[in-house]
Amino acid sequence: MTTENFKPLPPDPAYTTRSDESVGIELQSEIDSDTSMLYEAWVVLRRRRYWVLIFLAVSIVASFVFAKFQAPEFDSTSAIRILESNSADISFGDSPASQLLGGNSETKIQTEMSVLKSRTLALRVAETLDLYHDETFSKIGKKEGPPGRSNPTSIYRILQAMSKAVRVSAIPHTDNILIAVRTHSPQLSEKIANTLVDEYVDRGYQVRFKSQETISVWLAKQLGDLRQQTEAAQSRALEYGKKLDLLNTTLVSTNTAGGGSSGAPESLATQRLLGLQQALTLAESDRLVKEAQYHVLETSDPNAIPQQNDPVLSGLLTARVNAMTQLQQYSLKYGPNYWRIKELKTAINQLNQQIDLDLVNARKKAASELAAVRESEGSLQKAVDSSKGAMQQHQTDLIQYTIAQRDFESSYALYQGLLQKLKEAGVLAGLHANDVEIIDRALVPIYKSAPNTSLYLVVGLGVGVVVGILLAFLVDSLDTSILDVDVLEQSTGVPSIGTIPKAKAGSSVTLNGTRPETELDTPTRRMMESYWALRTALLLSHAGSPPRTLAITSAVPSEGKTTTAINLAFTLAQGEDKVLLIECDLRRPTFATRLRVTGAGLTQYLAGIKPLSDCVRTLPEQKYLDVIPAGLTPPNPAQLLGSRQFRNLLAEMRTKYKFIILDSPPIASVSDVQIIAAEVDGVLLVVRSGSTSRHIVQRSCRMLRQTGARLLGCVLNGIDFRSDKYGYYGYSNYYARDTRGTEAEEETHDVSK
Repeated sequence: MTTENFKPLPPDPAYTTRSDESVGIELQSEIDSDTSMLYEAWVVLRRRRYWVLIFLAVSIVASFVFAKFQAPEFDSTSAIRILESNSADISFGDSPASQLLGGNSETKIQTEMSVLKSRTLALRVAETLDLYHDETFSKIGKKEGPPGRSNPTSIYRILQAMSKAVRVSAIPHTDNILIAVRTHSPQLSEKIANTLVDEYVDRGYQVRFKSQETISVWLAKQLGDLRQQTEAAQSRALEYGKKLDLLNTTLVSTNTAGGGSSGAPESLATQRLLGLQQALTLAESDRLVKEAQYHVLETSDPNAIPQQNDPVLSGLLTARVNAMTQLQQYSLKYGPNYWRIKELKTAINQLNQQIDLDLVNARKKAASELAAVRESEGSLQKAVDSSKGAMQQHQTDLIQYTIAQRDFESSYALYQGLLQKLKEAGVLAGLHANDVEIIDRALVPIYKSAPNTSLYLVVGLGVGVVVGILLAFLVDSLDTSILDVDVLEQSTGVPSIGTIPKAKAGSSVTLNGTRPETELDTPTRRMMESYWALRTALLLSHAGSPPRTLAITSAVPSEGKTTTAINLAFTLAQGEDKVLLIECDLRRPTFATRLRVTGAGLTQYLAGIKPLSDCVRTLPEQKYLDVIPAGLTPPNPAQLLGSRQFRNLLAEMRTKYKFIILDSPPIASVSDVQIIAAEVDGVLLVVRSGSTSRHIVQRSCRMLRQTGARLLGCVLNGIDFRSDKYGYYGYSNYYARDTRGTEAEEETHDVSK
């Protein structure tokens, strides 16, 4: 088969498209998820930026103050080199004895570093420089007694100060060690660094001398023990040689390689043991035959006994059989009184007696023969066991002799080697040698090493940023208020149909629909844009049949529900549709002050005090918007709102107005909203950003759903568009790009006109 005419099949387009699309969707979802997480984190940081900035400033200031209050410190360094072991050492094989006793070359650098940082060396330096009385190095306590080696507290202070001041590090890729000492005095740093190196070198000489001396003492002790072992091994070899000489005098000079022997006693013992075993085998066979014969005689069946074993018994049995045969024949022909029959019976009885007597004698004879055979077998067994014991003892003595002889030879050879090493140790003990080279000695520093103000500021900056960010996320996670639309929709389970910007302090939050805004990017213009978007969302919420009666409520007071109701009524009236605004918050009415409407209101009408014409007000310059204020505060608002007059009022107003907006009280405070919600087409829940807890909002939604109310959506009020992720960032830029070319077009869509 050739590959010249081979053409690969084209891929399936449908399969390729599906695979590419699925991979693209998965990749895009992962990118969106990562982007969303990063953006959410960025939003949290921007929202809680003041926490981060405050903690960052506190951390930087604290770091700067801490650095300024630190006393200056000076570093002085010295360097040493660790050499390989010199020749002035006792060698055991390929390794010096000092390495066998104190480590190996791979860990030598780490071992020497630990020695430089040891407490023993630190105390020697303190004793040499009298650091116990140096107040710049270690503070002397007033109630600790006189400082010195006899005071445990003073020793503890010195060790703690030395551990803090001395730093030992290995220089990479070399055999060098760097010793750095940091104290508040440059002269003291130089003295401690040089004294530490000198004491370390001196300690090396002492350790070397003591190690050789220790090795000599150890060798002398080992030689004494080894001498005793050699003598004991020689004594055991002589003792076992004497025991073997009692059996065979040639065994002492016989070479017994591998623990075996071929002497004459061993051959005689083997032959004797084989003969006894053969005789024991024959005795066991004879015993088995005798036991079989005895068991046959014990069965009391004479016919089962072989005839060759007892001819007399066999003859008697034959005679009895013949007599019984004749008796049977005569009994058939004659009667029982026939004389021949009587004679045969008498003969048969006599034969039976003789047979029984012969059986008794045969059993006695068989029993005596069986006992004799058993006794003979037991004697032979004892002889065989005795011969085996003697044979085993002989082999054991021979093996012990061989072992003792080899122990003596090995102990003697080791004794000779250690004796030679002991002589060498005696010569090397007086030699001075060290494996440390001082490369650089410490100098008095002229510049301080600490504190490093820049480093403190960098650390403070890092700590401030990290802890500030963590604090921002912690504060944000503990905040249960609703901050954005996503949280609002997740908490309530209903869509958000509008977002209202946060009004500046001192500015009016109620729109004036009769005065057009000439400026393009102002807080009032943004507010108008938000309510126009809310109006559009309500009109498009149900295509062809938008809700005509709408109750505006909130979870708790001060959420902005009254402002939302008034401004929504203004924007609906700008579409030249008749709009009625009813103030149903009878407990805390505000229309009288905010819209400047006085006189009779909803309370007087529902109570039958005033007619409806006296309660409806038309606002100045708002011919499409009418208002019914709350009127007097009643003692029973829920009873009035649940009356038939209220339902009739809504039914009558439906015929006169296209939209009816009801400003309802907070649902979490009173039950009036549940009564109103049952009579309107829909309810709009207003939530203030960063103020209302999501738990209260969720509870309010549950209360509305329990009454069967139609919750159209939520309005998030008080959003800071300049800091929130749903901001109006591009608003001014959008209008600022070409104001001359687009101004006329935008004004045609201004519903306020």
